[in-house]
Amino acid sequence: MASTVEARLAAIESKLGIFAGKSAATGDNLDKRLDDLKALYEDKTDAAFRESFAESDRLIEELDAGTALTHQTSVSSTPLYYRRQEVLSAADGMKSDFDQLIEILNLLLVSQPPREGGSAPLREEEVTQAPIITTPPASEEHAKRLVELKGNIDDLNSRTQAVAGRVDALLKLHYALIATTSEKLVVADEVVYAKEQAAK
Repeated sequence: MASTVEARLAAIESKLGIFAGKSAATGDNLDKRLDDLKALYEDKTDAAFRESFAESDRLIEELDAGTALTHQTSVSSTPLYYRRQEVLSAADGMKSDFDQLIEILNLLLVSQPPREGGSAPLREEEVTQAPIITTPPASEEHAKRLVELKGNIDDLNSRTQAVAGRVDALLKLHYALIATTSEKLVVADEVVYAKEQAAK
């Protein structure tokens, strides 16, 4: 293993012009030579290039289907290896598509009775007769009333939050008054006790 690493390292050094082929004779250990290569790489490249290279290396690793799939073929005679790469490279787009499908599903289920069977597939009538599809569009008057209703709800929510804030402040003040009164009662009790003892 060491000889294989040594040979590969010497080949890289030779291509980069390091030590001019003298690396094997210098006796430098592998760690030092690897550190020298890393320092040269960071010196000759900028951060953007290194990030792009790291991203490319990550993609190569993610898209590697493994040796078990390299000789298999799909229905269209395209190697499954490349089919898997195609799917993996489109992962972000597929996630966005599935998110949109979930949103559509939720909209189809609005105003429908609770479904039996948990996550069972939608029935045809649940799609074709969904309220969001069969309900006629709202008139301009209804749309205006909905906007006004939303404004009233937002105003009520803000007023509720303001009241909740005032209640919290009053409760804190009440707690502070109780704590102060309790302290004064303790002090008064001690004073009374001291006077009683002095009178005896």
